[in-house]
Amino acid sequence: GVVEDECYSIDNNTAKLCERFDRALFGGQIKVLKGFKSARVFNVELYHMGQQAFTGSYPLHCHMCDNGKDMKLKDNSIWDSFSRCVTIHGTDLMTVSGNVCYLHLGH
Repeated sequence: GVVEDECYSIDNNTAKLCERFDRALFGGQIKVLKGFKSARVFNVELYHMGQQAFTGSYPLHCHMCDNGKDMKLKDNSIWDSFSRCVTIHGTDLMTVSGNVCYLHLGH
């Protein structure tokens, strides 16, 4: 996709974000949820990912997967992200290594 030249708002929250950043902050996301048997993301460049206006919309996100022993996020490049980089909630034993994040919004 392409980041829009102009920021658009659908509610007060997105209007505040448009005023602050003066650009669209709506990108893609890769989300792994409970029930996935395995997930492997290797050597991928992720650019303009994540969504600033929506909670839980991160570039790489593993959410409540419990046992993640067959899940690996390795050697990815995440840059100019709209919301954090790699986020893991309620997932144990997964491998996250060698990922690089540059120019991201969020903590």
